[in-house]
Amino acid sequence: MPPTFVFEYGAFVIQFLEQTQRYGKDIAELASNGFYRSSIGGLKHGVPGEPFPEDINIKNKAAEILKTLPRFSPAYNLYEKIHMIAVHDIEISNREREIYDE
Repeated sequence: MPPTFVFEYGAFVIQFLEQTQRYGKDIAELASNGFYRSSIGGLKHGVPGEPFPEDINIKNKAAEILKTLPRFSPAYNLYEKIHMIAVHDIEISNREREIYDE
């Protein structure tokens, strides 16, 4: 799956994760982890010391989806993890910029 799959097919991802709960916590977690791994994969391009455009896009899209999901939705955890890793990666880029500026 391309990294953008969880955003391009968000309705499918949400419904799929809801359905996996029928088969137990382990299956639901396995499915969620698969979507997560696919969403953080791929190459990133950008300017050294600046956040990658892909990270900014992921952070924004995940935040948009989180606004629409109930907290108890199994998809909420997925999009929250995606959002958190994008925020983390942006923070790392910003720290690198501070090092370059010194």
